[in-house]
Amino acid sequence: MAKIIHIFNDDKFIDPAIELFEIAAAGCSEYFVLKNTGEANRYFKSEKVRTVHYKEKGYPQFFVDIAKENEDALFFFHALNAPKQQIVNALPDKTLKVWFVWGYDLYNSWEMFRREMYGKTTRKQTQSAPSFKDRLKVNRFMFFLMRKFQKANAKNALRHRLESYFGAQLLQALKRIDMVVPIVPTEYELVRQMGVSPIEAPFTYGYLEQFASPDVPLNTGKDILVGNSANPTNNHVEAFGKLARLDLGDRKVIVPLSYGGSEEYVAFVIESGKKLLGKNFVPVVDFMPLDAYMELVSNCGVLVFNHIRQQGVGNIIAMGMRGAKLFLNAKSPVYRYYRDIGMHIENIEGLRSEIQLRALSDTEKEHNRQLFTTLYSKERSIEKVKELLQIADAENQRKAQRHK
Repeated sequence: MAKIIHIFNDDKFIDPAIELFEIAAAGCSEYFVLKNTGEANRYFKSEKVRTVHYKEKGYPQFFVDIAKENEDALFFFHALNAPKQQIVNALPDKTLKVWFVWGYDLYNSWEMFRREMYGKTTRKQTQSAPSFKDRLKVNRFMFFLMRKFQKANAKNALRHRLESYFGAQLLQALKRIDMVVPIVPTEYELVRQMGVSPIEAPFTYGYLEQFASPDVPLNTGKDILVGNSANPTNNHVEAFGKLARLDLGDRKVIVPLSYGGSEEYVAFVIESGKKLLGKNFVPVVDFMPLDAYMELVSNCGVLVFNHIRQQGVGNIIAMGMRGAKLFLNAKSPVYRYYRDIGMHIENIEGLRSEIQLRALSDTEKEHNRQLFTTLYSKERSIEKVKELLQIADAENQRKAQRHK
């Protein structure tokens, strides 16, 4: 097996990923985290990780040198933010480059996706609505025009201007990506909408037993969990508006707001929650250890996640394993994926009566639990890593032949 170079940002998913790769292909990987100079480690604990300071001039050369010393090395980019885009663009053409999609890197980097992440009220509050000028510059017609120039290999000022609108560095990196690893398969179609068609491969960060035991007791509570963070992509207020029309009785609406958003946005959500949901509204503004958080949500038999982008999959798995009724935004690739494989899942737009908040039947709960187990068990997660490495190794060999 060729050497695998992993490049992360400091995140809680690093250690679970390392565990899986070391089980599936022990000793084949080297792990790097990009950090600002002087920035302390926050999440990862593994001693296998080395730090590279991305604000030091010429930092991509560090990885270029690795690629030159190991000509068949595979480079795995866990999220494709701007510093990693620079590395992709600096690496030799013959080096295999794999993009693990995390969500923020896909939606925040591509303006046509970013502007669609928010509901009307949230968009107005966060001032994320594009200006008229921006809508003229970045739209599907302009993208079509840019692609026509690219395919014709036209070298003119208009093509250069159009590429600058869509992000020249990102576009260059996308064209150099050989493989893409989405969180859910339905996200691959979004990647293709960016004008590229890399090879798709599977992977899961962590495995089910880290989220919930396969035999965890089914939840019989009736409270409602809304969102997974204070990030505006949760579209909290739009979800509150749906719930406010229902007779919630004494149900608590628990809303985690301890991380992920600005103070101004958190204040807006709290004010809106009190106004729309009254005594049912329970904001959680202080950080809680995982055990305490799971205890808090253990009485939540309903999950309402109003993300339009892929987000909060770990929470969805954990709550689904406990038998919660899952309401997701119909525009979410996560909703479409789970719906397509036959999961009992609900569309938030269809939430019009408190009757719909009734718990799933025991048969429906067990059906969902079996699907989650099939998708995300430790055994299956290890199989996905092996499948990923087989696909990457085969493509690496094909690429080496093309560059002879």
